[in-house]
Amino acid sequence: MRYLYTHTLPILLAALGLAVAPRLGLAKPEPPKLEVSPSQVRLRLGEGKQLQAKLKGREGTVRWTIDGAGAGSVSSTGFFQAPTYGATPATIRVTASVEGDPELKAETVVFLESVSLDVEPQQVQLLTAQTRQFKAKLDNVGDQRVTWSVDGGATHGRISESGLFTAPSSFPTPGTITVRATSVADPSKSGTATVRVGEVRIQIEPKEIVLKHGQSRRFEAKVTGSPNTAVEWSVLGEDMGEVSDSGLYATPAVMATPAVVTVVAKAVADPTKTVVARIRVEPIIVSNGERRNEGGKPKPSALARVARRAFRAAAPSVVRIFLPFDPIDLFVKGPNFQGKSGKRYVPLGGAAALEASVLNTSNDRLVWKLEGQPVGEITEDGIYYAPETLTTPFMAQIRATSVADPSKSALYTLHIPPVVVQTDQKEASCQLGAAVQLKAKVENTENSQIVWTVEGGEKHGLVTETGLYHPPASIATPTVVRVRAASAADPTKSAVIQIKIPEVDLEVSPGSAEVKPGQSVRLKTKVKGRVGSDEVIWQLMPDVGSISPDGIYQAPDSGGPQIVQVNAILKSDPTKVATVTLKLKGR
Repeated sequence: MRYLYTHTLPILLAALGLAVAPRLGLAKPEPPKLEVSPSQVRLRLGEGKQLQAKLKGREGTVRWTIDGAGAGSVSSTGFFQAPTYGATPATIRVTASVEGDPELKAETVVFLESVSLDVEPQQVQLLTAQTRQFKAKLDNVGDQRVTWSVDGGATHGRISESGLFTAPSSFPTPGTITVRATSVADPSKSGTATVRVGEVRIQIEPKEIVLKHGQSRRFEAKVTGSPNTAVEWSVLGEDMGEVSDSGLYATPAVMATPAVVTVVAKAVADPTKTVVARIRVEPIIVSNGERRNEGGKPKPSALARVARRAFRAAAPSVVRIFLPFDPIDLFVKGPNFQGKSGKRYVPLGGAAALEASVLNTSNDRLVWKLEGQPVGEITEDGIYYAPETLTTPFMAQIRATSVADPSKSALYTLHIPPVVVQTDQKEASCQLGAAVQLKAKVENTENSQIVWTVEGGEKHGLVTETGLYHPPASIATPTVVRVRAASAADPTKSAVIQIKIPEVDLEVSPGSAEVKPGQSVRLKTKVKGRVGSDEVIWQLMPDVGSISPDGIYQAPDSGGPQIVQVNAILKSDPTKVATVTLKLKGR
């Protein structure tokens, strides 16, 4: 009865809304309570756990919830499933609450264990292009999958899905590469291994050589520390030659010498590893002389042989050069015309075969060119042809330049000597009406032709192309005429021959005579100092009577006595006059 009063009565009174308990001295009832178990749990990614909820003090339905997305799942019966993917460690709160009474709740704290990942082996030593198998070991996760990668990307190597690492075939050595394994379940967790790539070394042989232009040389490069022994060859600088993939160096076709060429060998396995070889290319020399063979005898080049044949084919008429004002080179004999002074001569219209040697190159070709005032011609074979006409003396300069090295050349100086016109006839004598053969000769030119002229023109006479001089038909005597013999090759060079024309003397006979009216008298002329015709012009002073061209004077038939002066004027020399006095008698 006591139990019924103390327990049942308060409940009934409460139901009636009557606060009688204090008055009756009854105990206060406990509020409803919700409990979950376990209150804490540690799980790994992907694991599950059944949670229990216990509602005390009332009846109701329990709901399970999880805060946040990707934090796993919980069933209506309280089975919690941890996420299979996510960052660890992590804390997840699973809440149980009563429907209709959100304040009545309890929670279980789920601690997700941190995923740990180790890569084996931790360190390896490899050479470039070598391989190594790596393995990943994961703890606190059911998903054992990993993603393999190489720090630095493809230039640091590559790794397969199964963890097979291949070192890069080209890499700066010695170097360190990091191989990384990342958990698929927890990408925030990764493990690494260190790959140490051994040092690549490279050597070259020979290291220093001397070459002549046009030569080639093979170099050998040895790569160690890598299974990849390939080498990249190069030459520093432009126009310094080429080197093949096999290390064969060849000089360029055209090159400034002397030169130092640097050949570089670079290891493909490690482009930072290079070695160099030095090549000293000897200077190309262009010498204005003949090559010589081992015995020291001249060895004419093909160019020289061609030039000599051409020179001989020219059939030069000049066999010597005469230099009257040069005591050292007074006479220079052909055909090469090399004087004692060392000067090289070539006569006008002649040819000179120039010879040159190109040393220290396999390419002995030359480019011949006239320098300064271009007088004459130079062939590509080095044959110089002097001009046919020129004001002499003249100095021609010809440069022979190496095709292989245009900075190397030789300069030739050829002296075209002054043309000399000589004559042994400094003076000559020629009477009027006669002729005289003049002679002169020309030195130092292939053209021996002489141009003859009479100074003062035709009034002083005429001279033929062959030098035959004819005095003029009329000229005052005595006199001296200058005839000039000039070279056709160089008209500025000449010789003068003075021709003396002796005085002409005219006599008329008789010196005087008496003539009767109607009678005639024959006058005779005699010319000295002239050859041939002694024709004269008759003159009567006063003009009385008549006289024929042949000197017959005819007195008039009538008239008184008087004196007539008859003048005979020599046609070939009008300064020569002879006078006859005629006494005319009257009837």
